[in-house]
Amino acid sequence: AKLGYGSWTAMVDAVGTSGSIIKGDLINAKLIDTKALAADTAFIGDLTSASAFIQKVRGIEFNFQKGKIGAFTIDADSIYCGTKAAQNAFATSGLTLSSKGYLSAKELVLKTDGSAIFKGELQAQRGTIGGWKLTSGGLESGEFEYPEQGDNGLSGGSGSKLFSNGGLMIIPSSSGILPSSSGILQAAYISAISGGPYVAGLEVNARSTPGGYLDKVYGIIVSASCDYWNTAGDYGPKQAPLSIYSKKGDVKVENGSIVLATDWKNISMANYCYLRGGCGYVPSSVLFTNNSGIVLSAFQTIVVCNNSSFINVTLPESGYIQPGHKVWIYPLGSERVGIVGNANDRILQGGTHRAWALINAKSGGITVRAECTFIGKYRGINSWIVRTEDTGGLSFG
Repeated sequence: AKLGYGSWTAMVDAVGTSGSIIKGDLINAKLIDTKALAADTAFIGDLTSASAFIQKVRGIEFNFQKGKIGAFTIDADSIYCGTKAAQNAFATSGLTLSSKGYLSAKELVLKTDGSAIFKGELQAQRGTIGGWKLTSGGLESGEFEYPEQGDNGLSGGSGSKLFSNGGLMIIPSSSGILPSSSGILQAAYISAISGGPYVAGLEVNARSTPGGYLDKVYGIIVSASCDYWNTAGDYGPKQAPLSIYSKKGDVKVENGSIVLATDWKNISMANYCYLRGGCGYVPSSVLFTNNSGIVLSAFQTIVVCNNSSFINVTLPESGYIQPGHKVWIYPLGSERVGIVGNANDRILQGGTHRAWALINAKSGGITVRAECTFIGKYRGINSWIVRTEDTGGLSFG
């Protein structure tokens, strides 16, 4: 064995092959001036001498109790640069690695219990966070499944996903955001409470870009259905499914119309409610006719007769209308207009059911308008009441 070698490789190859040449509790580091130091076990309690300049250290085991390695300081329980951080706390500067089991930086702490705290930016391509999966397409719950696109829109699917392009899908199971003991499923809750001049819980903006090819644009698509609901009300829920339920506050349409796009749907109101303002009721259809035997459809509510000879107008079939339905008949000519009940429907006059009513040619020199109101069944017969401004302008038979 020897103490000095001419090359690093030769010294490394000889490490651990022979006994000690220099051994002592304390060694004067001023006497060591070498480019490299190699040992099986290098135990250095305090290597501080300015003369102890070592370019390389190679050994099987090192045990430093204090000192510095580059910009890092070594003390009894930590290696750190900058300011040493307290346990499980963010560092004010630099980095602290503690033997107590924590790692601290300015915006990251790995705590002694294994948890992590981030203040800065986190970048990851994939992984799992509390049951949520991080993918290149976004953040999704563990049970997420895409819904299916059909002719009537989306259906099925489960779980939730926040898409990387900004989209959001929420399809909860069980009770959603509510306790399972509630027995109620609710997907989401939005609360906006402020003392400011303007508070909005949700705003939706949907539009087609200039030159876009879309033929339909929807701000909100809402669907509510129940497989056990039937209009007769003899089984299932007591109330029809509601797509929109306003608990409090008015519904205001600032720019647009309210359209009932399907037949047999109604605007229903509770007692003591009125349609107020506007320019009055506008009928869905105005029919001009001079032909006898015309049979009105349910949507034909104003009939203008410009006949030059007697004609009959048959009222809509009662199976397609509801009580309160009105038809106005305006003769323009000087001839009579007959008003006839459809099939077994009758016209009620003075408590007696009549087959027809007749608008006479003149009443005080004025051709009268007839108002026909369907009242439903009276004594088992679907009945209309026909009235005019001047009762002398009507006769019955």
